[in-house]
Amino acid sequence: MIPFSKFARSWLRVGIGLTLIGVVIVAAPLRPGMTAAVTMGFPFTYNPAVAQMIAEVQQSTLYTYTASLTGQTPVTVGGKSVTLRTRNMYYPGDVLNVTQYVYEFMKAQGLSVSYQTWYDAYEDMEGRNVIGVITGTVRPDEIVLVTAHLDDMPEKAIAPGADDNASGAVGVMMTAARLAGHTFERTVRFVFFTGEEYGLLGSYAYAKASADMDDNLVAVYNMDMIAWDGNDDGAVYLETRRTNNAGYASDLAIATIFTQVVAAYGLDSTLEAHVDPCGDPYVDSWSFWEFDYPSITVIEDFDYEEMNPYYHTANDTIGTLNFPFFTANVKATVGAIAHLALPTAVFEPSVFIFLPVVLRNR
Repeated sequence: MIPFSKFARSWLRVGIGLTLIGVVIVAAPLRPGMTAAVTMGFPFTYNPAVAQMIAEVQQSTLYTYTASLTGQTPVTVGGKSVTLRTRNMYYPGDVLNVTQYVYEFMKAQGLSVSYQTWYDAYEDMEGRNVIGVITGTVRPDEIVLVTAHLDDMPEKAIAPGADDNASGAVGVMMTAARLAGHTFERTVRFVFFTGEEYGLLGSYAYAKASADMDDNLVAVYNMDMIAWDGNDDGAVYLETRRTNNAGYASDLAIATIFTQVVAAYGLDSTLEAHVDPCGDPYVDSWSFWEFDYPSITVIEDFDYEEMNPYYHTANDTIGTLNFPFFTANVKATVGAIAHLALPTAVFEPSVFIFLPVVLRNR
C-alpha cells in the first residue's frame, strides 16, 4: 500500500462506520443443495468443484510461498539460486528477480505468461508487471482480473514486506495454482503490479492499456495486506467506490460474491467480511475506478487502533503474520474468483470415478 498518514485511512471511514444498513452484505449460510439468487449479474450456486479448489489451499503452502517472496528462503530464478532481499523499486536488480520469479511460477502452473513494461515520467521510474492467463472457454472476452502489488517498503536493501504486500502477491500465486487445470467460461488474468508504493504506477499503466484496448474487465479483484489480524476478530474489508458513485453497484456485486463464498463454504468461523464503500485512493483498485472498471480491494482492518505496527518497516516479516486468518482470506479468494469466472464443471472427474464404489459399499 502506498505511503500516507497513519490517520488517513481511519478518517476515510468516519461517517461511514464499520457496518452500514443496506450496504454490508449479510449472506445466509449456504450449503450443498442451496442456491442463492442472481446478485447484480453474478449468479451464485454452491459448487463441489469449487469446494475442492478451496480445500486445496493449505496453510503450509502459503507459508512456503511467503518465505520465498520475503527472503526467508532462497528461490530459483533463471536456473540460479537467489534470495529476494527486497522488492523496493529503488533496487531494480532485486525487483527484476522478483518479477522473473513469479513469471516462472505462473509458467510452471501451465498459464500463458507475459510482461507489461511501463515508464512514469513524473517519478522517472520504470518497471514491469507480470500477467498470467487462463483463457475462458465460452465467453473469453469477459475478463476477471486477480491482482496484487509486488513492490514494497522501506527503501532499503532488506525489506521483507511480508504483509505489505507479499500476502496479496501470494494470494494471487495460490489462486493461480488452484485454478490452473480447470476450465471457466470467462478468462482469468493474474496480474502482479510494480510501482504501487510510488503512486499506483503499474496498475495505472495496466488499467489505461486495458481501456485503450477496450478490454471487457467484468471484475477486478485486488489484494493488499491480507495477513495481519492483531486482535483475532477475523475482520476483512472489501473496499468499493462510495455509495454515491455510479460504479458502486458493480463493485458491490463483486463483494457480494466474496461474502457468499465465506458463508457457503464454511469460512465464516474465521472471517468476518465487511463492505467498506470508502473509495480508497491508496490502493490499486483506484487505477481501475479511474477508467470505470468494477473493482474491490480486499484488505485487513487498517484503522489506526488495529493497523499493522510493522507497516512499511524492515520488521514486516513472516513471523508477524496471522496464518489462519491469511489462509482463510486466500480460501475465500479462490472461491470468489472461481465463481466470478464461472466454472464449467460442477463435479470433478474423480467424484464420478469413486461414486459407484461409495454406493456399492452402503
